[in-house]
Amino acid sequence: MKQNLNNPGKVIAIVDTEGLPYPNTTDIMVIADSSNNRYIVVDMNTNKCVDVIGNGKIGFKDGSF
Repeated sequence: MKQNLNNPGKVIAIVDTEGLPYPNTTDIMVIADSSNNRYIVVDMNTNKCVDVIGNGKIGFKDGSF
């Protein structure tokens, strides 16, 4: 899904990603894309998107993450 951020609400930077499912990264930034009902995970060293969590649909069902 390629879509622009729409109403990004919160950002968190995580330094030292040990224990997270991103083996080739050390520092990530997670952006809450509120209007698109998803989180964007960005590698802070390369500025590339490494993961999108959520499918863009409103709901309360737990996903695989």
